[in-house]
Amino acid sequence: MVNYDDIYESTFQKMKNGSISVSNAVLMWPNFKGAPTQNHPKGGYCTVNIGLTKPIAEALMAEGWNIKPIKNSVGDDGIAQLYSTELKVNMDSEWPPKIYIITEWNGEKSSIKVSNSTPMLFNELDEIIKNGQYSDVDIQIHPYRYDGQNYIYKGYVNELYITKLPNSSFGGKYAWIDIAETESPQEDVPLPFN
Repeated sequence: MVNYDDIYESTFQKMKNGSISVSNAVLMWPNFKGAPTQNHPKGGYCTVNIGLTKPIAEALMAEGWNIKPIKNSVGDDGIAQLYSTELKVNMDSEWPPKIYIITEWNGEKSSIKVSNSTPMLFNELDEIIKNGQYSDVDIQIHPYRYDGQNYIYKGYVNELYITKLPNSSFGGKYAWIDIAETESPQEDVPLPFN
């Protein structure tokens, strides 16, 4: 569950190359699986939204970013206090984003890299974000010049580090297992018991 108040704790920094670095980011409405959505009815687009405070949203809108108000954040004056922008996660790019899930078990941390070779982790990312099972998110967003009718820039995830809550879903308990070396059968294998 998204706690909209956490958006006020996010820290935004514009990098020299034009990218935006966000510490303590609040992510919402994840679609790492590329399922059909209202914005993309045919599906195929991996996306996630990032929460923005009003000053950050106004600054990005002035540059031409596609910013939308969060309906649940309208103040007494009828004006939205919080906003979001949709970010694309282009795993099929020549330079796919670096995405890591950081886990912890009994104080020991480990990380898992998400890539096209680990598609089951897209489901995991969706669930972590939807259910608020994270303690920290750091993200670097690369602006892409779009020149659309209503806005000029779209954001693409360049780097994403999401830290799961400690000791959730076994955390780093099995960090010693090298996922690349484990074998999984291509078809069902009968079990040796009934």
